[in-house]
Amino acid sequence: DEFDNIYAILVTKNNNKVFLIQNVDKLKVDIKDFRQLLSKPFERPADQDLYNKISLRIFQTLFPTPEIRKQIKNKQLLILPDNQLHHIPFEALITDQNSGEYLIQQSEISYGYSMSFLFHNNGIPRKAKYGFIGFSPVKFGYDALNPLSWSGFELDNISKILNGKTIKQEEATKDRYLDQSNKYTIIHLATHSNSGKEPWIAFRNSKLAIGELYNTKSNADLIFLSSCNRSEERRVLKKI
Repeated sequence: DEFDNIYAILVTKNNNKVFLIQNVDKLKVDIKDFRQLLSKPFERPADQDLYNKISLRIFQTLFPTPEIRKQIKNKQLLILPDNQLHHIPFEALITDQNSGEYLIQQSEISYGYSMSFLFHNNGIPRKAKYGFIGFSPVKFGYDALNPLSWSGFELDNISKILNGKTIKQEEATKDRYLDQSNKYTIIHLATHSNSGKEPWIAFRNSKLAIGELYNTKSNADLIFLSSCNRSEERRVLKKI
């Protein structure tokens, strides 16, 4: 999980630029400290000050010149990170010491796995008929999974914005998901899940195992998994 050199490629509509990231050893330390600071709430003003300092330094290292920073400002920024850079939220980077502004405040950010994957993914024909659908089992009758009382409320509010369909309670079964998932461009799952050795997503009657998920055909542009594994909360955003 180590790296010795980092080359960055900045691709815009009118220009491509390749540059070498400097001070890699210091960047490794900063990334480790940055993740540690993000792992718990700040307890003192000094914690916020340290976060701002390290966050700004990471930003200035990865986007090292005023020219590069100008090119990404107020743009739709697609980031394809590698190695340890996968572990940091770029939107949480501080871009200016005086204003304390975050990168998310000046750029619309999304992530990709690889450029070749994006080209391949964009070439896949999709035939979804409808827009948004959300699933929320709320209660589960197996494996001592706790109820998620607010998940139905979550779906209702999203559906109002996107004018979509919600499937909740007893109707939010695995079979219903498998039957409906290929008909919608946006899918929201508010449920339990596990990303361990045997990943799964919980529905009202049973779990959807990782093997079943890989074999599921989907026409969705976006699947959002808003999930909780008992007391441990997770938020996972997956672009298909």
